[in-house]
Amino acid sequence: MTNPLENEDLVPKSLGGVILIGGRSSRMGRDKSQLLLGARTFLEEVVRRISVAVGPIVVVGNASQDLEKIANELGTSQPSVAVDFETDQQSNLGPLEGIRVGLKHLEPVCSYAFVTSCDVPLVKPELVQFLFDHIENSRAIVPCDKDGNVFGMTAIYKTNLHTEIGQMIERNELRVSNLAERFGAKRILVDELRAIDPKLDSLMNVNRVDDYDDLLRKIADDNR
Repeated sequence: MTNPLENEDLVPKSLGGVILIGGRSSRMGRDKSQLLLGARTFLEEVVRRISVAVGPIVVVGNASQDLEKIANELGTSQPSVAVDFETDQQSNLGPLEGIRVGLKHLEPVCSYAFVTSCDVPLVKPELVQFLFDHIENSRAIVPCDKDGNVFGMTAIYKTNLHTEIGQMIERNELRVSNLAERFGAKRILVDELRAIDPKLDSLMNVNRVDDYDDLLRKIADDNR
């Protein structure tokens, strides 16, 4: 008799979420996780949205942030969503270190994790679910455009890939876009996502003050 635990394909997939908030925000000039979108911070909004589609969530920040304060405020605003917090173990390595830490944290409880950041506040849970429904037996799934550019920060990765990501970091291979190639990721053209997310809001990140102003205007226009 086959032991399902010995056959990975027979084990039900489970999906967690990794949210990165530890970027330097140099172009914005302040912590993007705490920018406001209505009554919620960007982080609160991303947690609210992806919690519809994922199980456990881990937020990964950096050592300079007051993560205890951020965690307490998040717990007050969304007490029904369980969120863990982790800190980058190595600094100045960009998002790859945050992804590694987040995947490692979730590996004991999830086979896959949706990875995003706090500066994509309009991410749609339906898009997260679409990616997960189409991952099949791939180690990762990423949106890409017709030119082959990948959106590695709006993607799903197997949680056990944290070891290989650690090896990449040791070799100073720090580009998130390299993950798709290294892991043989399944690629989904962004045009396929428009049925779920017509304006591709889930791929729109806010880096500069002008981006933030544009986002607030867009929301105001959409609500008219």
